[in-house]
Amino acid sequence: MPIQKEGVHFWDGESVLGGGTKTSSAHNLETYYGALYVLVATCGSPAPTSAAYMVVEVSIDGTTWFELTRIPIDRYANAVTKLNVRVPPEVMRSRVQFENGATNGVTVDGVIQYVTTRG
Repeated sequence: MPIQKEGVHFWDGESVLGGGTKTSSAHNLETYYGALYVLVATCGSPAPTSAAYMVVEVSIDGTTWFELTRIPIDRYANAVTKLNVRVPPEVMRSRVQFENGATNGVTVDGVIQYVTTRG
């Protein structure tokens, strides 16, 4: 039996103002065999002068969150940063947080692909 997946687009061109934070809803992975986040951040112009990060967090109960990974986005004008973050099957819940430390806005897109059946 082949591996089967399903995907959910949870951010679609969402704008995050300078100094702002955007957090996705929690993704329940209890009945899945791991997941893959596909994340894209697009900077505007002029180039950001401060760092911005995509942060993937995990939780066992949906109330206490732990950082799985923190990835900086590219800091030049009109930069497009594409990230793939694998969430292991042991994780019960996950979410993504975009922290914009830059002074200008950044646009974010996010998709999560769940592994529903393993071959």
